[in-house]
Amino acid sequence: MGGQMEFFLCVIGMVMIIEGFPYFTFPEKMKSKYHEYIDDVLLDLLTAFPPNLTIIDFTNLVIGDRSENRTKYLGGVVVGTDPVSVDAFCANLYGIDPMTIPHIRRAHELGLGEALPERIRVHGTEHQKSIFAKIWD
Repeated sequence: MGGQMEFFLCVIGMVMIIEGFPYFTFPEKMKSKYHEYIDDVLLDLLTAFPPNLTIIDFTNLVIGDRSENRTKYLGGVVVGTDPVSVDAFCANLYGIDPMTIPHIRRAHELGLGEALPERIRVHGTEHQKSIFAKIWD
């Protein structure tokens, strides 16, 4: 894989959602103050504002440290109605056990969604599934 994986895609997706929330939700201009407590913030958001649909952009992935500016084009998206399973699926794509990621594990334990990869149903054509199988090729 080479290099340390940037704080993985799924959390980055949720942080981008935090940045887009209305002013009254997160009134501070510098949202980075929440990074120290990101797992708690993500669980609070999931509980207070459960999404009907979660979409993760897999068009271009950052590979390794962001400062290295290495990306890989996949041209795909991950879409699901269970945000916990979407995060778990993405973590699993990166070779990370979803249950080792605090916000995913805690959301699963609280019954907010499924995090066990073997229990997540994946739909799509064989071609679409093959795109995700080739992330590290």
